[in-house]
Amino acid sequence: MSKFDTQVNQGMDRAIRSWSERGLLHVTNEIKENLTGRVLKVRSGRLRDSILPNSRLTAKGGFFVGTNVVYGIAWEKGFTRKGYDIFPRTKKALRWFDKGGTKRFAASVKIPAQTFSPKPFIAPAIATSVIPLQTILREELEMEMARIPDLDFEIKMPL
Repeated sequence: MSKFDTQVNQGMDRAIRSWSERGLLHVTNEIKENLTGRVLKVRSGRLRDSILPNSRLTAKGGFFVGTNVVYGIAWEKGFTRKGYDIFPRTKKALRWFDKGGTKRFAASVKIPAQTFSPKPFIAPAIATSVIPLQTILREELEMEMARIPDLDFEIKMPL
């Protein structure tokens, strides 16, 4: 392999690594924005804080972004919570006040099953990041290839 080929290959490698880091930061920030009220309301911030970027490149030159919080994928895809019964622990009956302020009593209460529609926060962030990721890649390639003397090139990417 010639010195020129080596320079081009090394430049491409640097550009892709730099694209991966910048692109990863961009997508991670988009996902976190979606979790700051755009898609889901913030209660504790645990899901938003769990978004984990992984700069390890995939075999296809991409990167990983995800969460280690179990309920993250549930909100992304939607889920159904099973119905359940509530019983008193230490007394003979449950007691609560209804909306009118009246005291209510019951030996048990049945909470019905509830279906939650999907509230995707990862997929939309990736979809809106396609053009910015292409722009970042173009910038990185142009910067790296400009370092190589006597290289005349043009980057053509569909946008």
